Amino acid sequence: MRLLPPRPDYGAAGVAATVYTALYLAGKDPVASGFAALLAAILVLPLLFMARELTVFRATRVLGPQEAGTVAEWIAEAGTAVGVREGITVLYAFRKGFGLQVMQLGQAVLDREESQFGIVQLMHRAAWNASPAATRTRKGRIVVAVPGRVMEFLYQLAGRSRGGVYMRVSSAGHVKLVYTIIKEIAKAANQGAGRVYLAYLATKAFVKMMLRGWIRIDDRLVQRIDKIVPPEPPWVRSKIARQLSEEARLAVAP
Repeated sequence: MRLLPPRPDYGAAGVAATVYTALYLAGKDPVASGFAALLAAILVLPLLFMARELTVFRATRVLGPQEAGTVAEWIAEAGTAVGVREGITVLYAFRKGFGLQVMQLGQAVLDREESQFGIVQLMHRAAWNASPAATRTRKGRIVVAVPGRVMEFLYQLAGRSRGGVYMRVSSAGHVKLVYTIIKEIAKAANQGAGRVYLAYLATKAFVKMMLRGWIRIDDRLVQRIDKIVPPEPPWVRSKIARQLSEEARLAVAP
């Protein structure tokens, strides 16, 4: 994807650090410098969030229903790999002019009550992370919001074969994006689950999708795929590796 404004919290922290350093080097009182830095961060945070929302929802080209539906089909496959039995609704959100438009895709159509449940917060979270965000409605349906620029990028990675829609993964960034989508669905389907368990579910689903041909890894990445999947902190990766190793040992035991 093209360069995006920084995540608001990271950007605000950077502004605060810059203001504090500049004032401190200028000989100002450390307490006053810290207060000024905090005030600057508070003021710049909503501006950064607004800039990020305007950018992430505005794609180079608005996809048609069939094109966006291809990505929605792959997201449904990810749900199947995670173990979601209900249909998944995908909300393709994009800016056209100054307004935000939403295209509803997938087998499960939201009713009026569900469409008003947490959708605004879901869109904000998708914009904040510049990545698809998922939630579960009161009726148990999984909803995935995909910003316009992310949807356009995913469509560029997508392909179709007899086995269904697949994503071509050729970089660590692609791996992280695909893994994040799978983990978001797992999180929505297993509300309250811990970080390690969600990472475990997402990792198993990622591998399952590779075996089914729904994720196609570039040859350059295959040899080191175990080093980049899952894209989690070392302490999480080590726990998942131990669990998967134990499962493999039990599976081959007589």
